[in-house]
Order: sequence, then C-alpha cells, then structure tokens
Amino acid sequence: MNKIENEEELMKQQPNIEETDEEPIAAAEVPEEPEEEAPERPDYDAELVALIRSDLPDREKHERLNDYHENDIAQILHLLSAEERNELYRILGPDKASEVFAYVENPAEYLAGMDIERAADILENMDADDAIDTL
Repeated sequence: MNKIENEEELMKQQPNIEETDEEPIAAAEVPEEPEEEAPERPDYDAELVALIRSDLPDREKHERLNDYHENDIAQILHLLSAEERNELYRILGPDKASEVFAYVENPAEYLAGMDIERAADILENMDADDAIDTL
C-alpha cells in the first residue's frame, strides 16, 4: 500500500462526526469558583493615632512605629494636628519620614506646615523621583 491508500484506509476506519447520529461528547462542566474578595485592609488608623497621642516615651513610639508600613502612617497624617504631625516627623527621623512622604497624596501641603530645615531634611532623603514629584 502506498501513502495515499494508507490515509484512505484510516479515513474509512474513523467515523466522521457529521455522518454519525451520535451526539458529540460535551466537555465536562467545571464549576466556577466564586471570586475571592480582596482582603480588607486592617484598620491601623485608630491604632496609629492612639500611639502618636500616647504618653509613651519617644523611643518606645519609634520602635512601635517601625512595625507599621510607611503607607499606613501616610494615611493618618490628615487625622493629626500640625503639632502631632511635627512630633511624628521628629520621632520618625528624616529617613523614615521621607519614606512615609513617598506615599502621601499631597506632600507639599504637609511640608509647608513644618519648619524649613525639617522639610529640607525630608526632601533630601527622598528618592529623587519622589522629591521631584513633591516639588
């Protein structure tokens, strides 16, 4: 048998779906998994505000603040008075404060509320692209 005859023989052996009365086999239905909801962001706002307003020594506040992400700290700035924010910046130090400012939506507003030296220290410690965006 040559190649063409082999192919013709194979075709005869395999039924054509269109020529059969059989229903095509349906694909197994896979149940849809319910969409998982994004986990809710823990509400650190009240914790952070209470920590900043507490009578703990600055060293203890600093250690506890280091347990929070910079974005969480940035999210509470609007809840603090100008005096409380300045205390927070002092406790954090310029390095950590500059990391917090990378997450602040309107950093110029908060920089304007602090003394020029502290603002300059924070800007100096920010990544260049974040500092440029701030200015």
